[in-house]
Amino acid sequence: MKIIATGIALCLLSSSAFAQARPEISTMSCSAAAAMVSSRGAVVASTGPNSFERLVSHAGYCTRGERTVPFFTRTKDNAACMVGYECRDQAEWDPNK
Repeated sequence: MKIIATGIALCLLSSSAFAQARPEISTMSCSAAAAMVSSRGAVVASTGPNSFERLVSHAGYCTRGERTVPFFTRTKDNAACMVGYECRDQAEWDPNK
């Protein structure tokens, strides 16, 4: 019985470690949000009550055929803070097509 209880406890602890909430950018300062993206490289963050974005620090986090586009959003202290970049399909942003 002890083995089962220990196993259940370990499963609960390990599952809570993987169930991290998305960081809420609107509650952070502009510099804190930008630093978070920069330090993590890529992060999925909440940008509003029902929205989220995958933000990256540079194009190395995008897939082939994508490019970075600056991402501006509201933070606690700035209405239009550039917190990082979005990865967008290159074809969408090619002015020659």
